[in-house]
Amino acid sequence: MLVSLYNITTSKQKSNGELTSEGFKPSEILLNSKKFISNHLRPLILHFERGSERLTFKAVKRGSVEYFNLRIKPAFRKIRREVSRFLQIQKRKNLQGLSNGLLLTYTFECGVWESWQKSKNFSSLFKKVKELLRYRGLSVVYGVKVFEAQRSGKAHIHLLLILSQPIEFRFDGSKKRGYIKSQKVYLGLRQIFDLKLGFFDLQPITSEKEAVSYLTKYIAKNSEGVELLIEKNDLNESEIKRIVGLYFLLLFRLRQFSVFGSGRRLDKGISNNLQKAGGWQRLKGGKLIEWLNFLRGLGLVGEGGLVVGVVRLGSDGVLKIIL
Repeated sequence: MLVSLYNITTSKQKSNGELTSEGFKPSEILLNSKKFISNHLRPLILHFERGSERLTFKAVKRGSVEYFNLRIKPAFRKIRREVSRFLQIQKRKNLQGLSNGLLLTYTFECGVWESWQKSKNFSSLFKKVKELLRYRGLSVVYGVKVFEAQRSGKAHIHLLLILSQPIEFRFDGSKKRGYIKSQKVYLGLRQIFDLKLGFFDLQPITSEKEAVSYLTKYIAKNSEGVELLIEKNDLNESEIKRIVGLYFLLLFRLRQFSVFGSGRRLDKGISNNLQKAGGWQRLKGGKLIEWLNFLRGLGLVGEGGLVVGVVRLGSDGVLKIIL
């Protein structure tokens, strides 16, 4: 599918922006994205067994409102707490101060397809950055990495980093952003963080509010469900980015956001792999047919699939249903 969808050519990007560097119109990428995601969001019903027990439920799909509510919101709240915990900002007079937080943006010069390939390999590329930081006596205490799509389909990477030591900053009220106060320190950090991928921006975090706004913009808003957008024609810029971004994230099997750093707590969470949690195994063959017939007889499975959220048959023969 990947090769047929992107038969990469040597076409250059036109000055009017109609074509990507691989010869595809952004409108074609959006159309392909909608078709792919529409198929991805089709209901998937999973059936498991553990001895005489049975368990059936609808799989939560990335890009759905349900996934946003069950997975993204709790993760987002935890990230906000951790950022508040590790971020240290001391404001001084004349719009200056100390901060151990940085915001970084990476924009690719290469084509659409290659930008996502490099994004998939970004963690390996960033290892060099960590090594250079350690050489200068610094480390990443907590980091958040977020992938976003541009309208053209190209990948865009945002990083929120909290370092082990603070850096002096100055705030420019006219531009409403912070700058590293010392040019020498700025150039030194820029040399460390610049991975030669294309456009690169580096700025200090000057307030906790700024950090929260950043997380809300790139994690919460970009992760909202897209079901209602698939059939919509008059999409705005943000909606297009959400659809195209999800498309490439699914294709390249990338998480939209992830956390890292020496101060991050191990978060094992609840395993969603039932085969490794509690001895559950996928229900197959004659047992599956028998179980489906049982569910149909109760009216719990129809032409559209499972009509409830979860069905569980206990070892004591008691049937529990969650709507």
